[in-house]
Amino acid sequence: MTVTAVLVLASRAGSGAVSLGMEFCRRAGAEADLVWAGGDSLPAGAWRQAWRAGALTGAQAADVLGQTVSGASYDLVLLDEADGGREAAARVAARLDLPVIAQVVAIRADQAGVRITRSIEGGARTAVIAPCRPTTLAVVSASVGGTDGDGTARESAVLETPARTTLLEVISEYRPLPGELELDQADVVVAGGRGVGGREGFAQLEELAGLLGGTVGASRVAVDAGWIPYRRQVGLTGKTVAPRLYLAFGISGAPHHVLGMRNSSLIVAVNSDPQAPIFRLAHVSIVGKVEEVVPQLIGEIRRRTDARTLVAAR
Repeated sequence: MTVTAVLVLASRAGSGAVSLGMEFCRRAGAEADLVWAGGDSLPAGAWRQAWRAGALTGAQAADVLGQTVSGASYDLVLLDEADGGREAAARVAARLDLPVIAQVVAIRADQAGVRITRSIEGGARTAVIAPCRPTTLAVVSASVGGTDGDGTARESAVLETPARTTLLEVISEYRPLPGELELDQADVVVAGGRGVGGREGFAQLEELAGLLGGTVGASRVAVDAGWIPYRRQVGLTGKTVAPRLYLAFGISGAPHHVLGMRNSSLIVAVNSDPQAPIFRLAHVSIVGKVEEVVPQLIGEIRRRTDARTLVAAR
């Protein structure tokens, strides 16, 4: 299988799909088109054709991709795991009878054809897959980081987002509690480590996560201590996440933990040790005791929420 054209769907800066797509095209001599739902500036890269769209739900992204891929000659279609990419890939795969490969971490071409590497066994191992169909959907793992900067396109157009029509009626909506929301689906992850001190400390983190509309994560040390279930573990032997906001409380920043959260858009770290390795990765660093900082954050968020509610009531 020789790749000549790649289509990328992305909606945020630092997109792993953009990074893998551009790198692959550069090495394989292929051309890349882009469906961009992330603002005015195109992501880094030299695009053949770029379609700009507004914010897309997973269902809308599937409609857009379905229209774009049908009748075209794309060999690979790349999507990010987050931001509805998994849902869009599943819908398009079912609609157009296309193969889909998830948790993709690398793509390369050699004399034998295209080789797609995907993460397996929670990131402990990888598998190399050789696509054998004309078009393959590849969902890029959240662990793959992107590059910053602006891109250019030889041709650019505005894409009309199709309105969704449905025969389904929404009867009710339910907002999951912090302990119920899956780690890799949350926009906000409030994570704790040894410095949280115990189950009581994690109860406070759950309260904070609830106020922020997020969920709770943990380091391996906290899980091994029995303070929180294993399914909440972030890192090499746990979940890989890339939320918009990652708050690390009392986490030193061991390599096996950092591998699971380093691609978060904004990392805020709180630790009593000013030399903690996590501070080298964090965008915002706070030196302080977790048991003092967390209650202050909760209080401030509640104060601001109450103030906004009062203003709205007037």
